Amino acid sequence: VEGESSLPFWARAKVKLSVVNHGAFSGREVVQAYVKFSKSAGMPPLVLRNFQKTSLLEPGEMQTVTFYFSNRDLSKYDGGNGWVIQDNVEVLIGASSEDIRHRVVLNKRTSDVDEVQELEHKIASDRAR
Repeated sequence: VEGESSLPFWARAKVKLSVVNHGAFSGREVVQAYVKFSKSAGMPPLVLRNFQKTSLLEPGEMQTVTFYFSNRDLSKYDGGNGWVIQDNVEVLIGASSEDIRHRVVLNKRTSDVDEVQELEHKIASDRAR
């Protein structure tokens, strides 16, 4: 867990993960970060918020990928109130929306700027792209 100073001024939360090429060939992976809001928020099932392509990874090689989420990334627009941060937002990490490999739930307390936590998770890819 790192303190608030590890985030850019605009970020509310950070998800940091390791991508490992467990395949037999070198390759790249496009890691995608989706946000899933509660059903009551009336949002699409998954919203792509960020993605990052790794460098060419040799078999067994690892690369760290970091995603930052702003207040707006974790919000929905309400015509009367503007952007409203949602509670219990799920961040889904994977190679595509059909290939989700990890989930992290951010609630308002976890993602408050005063209580920012770095969430470290690993993705193990059986194939690199």
